[in-house]
Amino acid sequence: MPSRIRTDNGAPFAGTGLLGLSKLSLGWMKMGIIHERIQPGRPQQNGRHERMHRTLKEETTRPAALTLRLQQKKFDRFRQIFNYERPHEGLNNATPGSVYQPSSVLLPRNSNEFVYPHGVILRTVNNSGDISWHKGRVFISEVFRFEVVGFEQVYEGFYKVYFRDVEIGEFDAEALRFRPVQVMR
Repeated sequence: MPSRIRTDNGAPFAGTGLLGLSKLSLGWMKMGIIHERIQPGRPQQNGRHERMHRTLKEETTRPAALTLRLQQKKFDRFRQIFNYERPHEGLNNATPGSVYQPSSVLLPRNSNEFVYPHGVILRTVNNSGDISWHKGRVFISEVFRFEVVGFEQVYEGFYKVYFRDVEIGEFDAEALRFRPVQVMR
């Protein structure tokens, strides 16, 4: 079963470009991790994570340290206390470090090779974020640089565009126009 990541925390986890993806999130997609987004301005949808960020900010940045080295020491101390000394009500007053168990699932050394279904037209996105289409250039997104995207024909001259098994947009071949899918941000 694929893992799920919920985030609204921006780069490197999410980007401002197509589908809010970043190079890091593409790498996760290659490992089978599915993205779930919370609605903007709805931190309660990710309450535990937001609460941790609030506590981190309160305890490490008010006041901020005078140097980066001292600030890192504040972060390191926070991590020690948060994980091993401070009881958490949501964990029946245990510490995260006392209940943590490493996953039995290992991250793969290489991303899984993906095979598009038969009949899907493949294009590799170039360094500028473009693909070539019958002597024309079509901008897809720079986040997909050097990645293969698939074009599945819906009807003559119109395609759904995929990165692996995720629909990223639609393509009008006659107008050479790519339109990204709309996602909740």
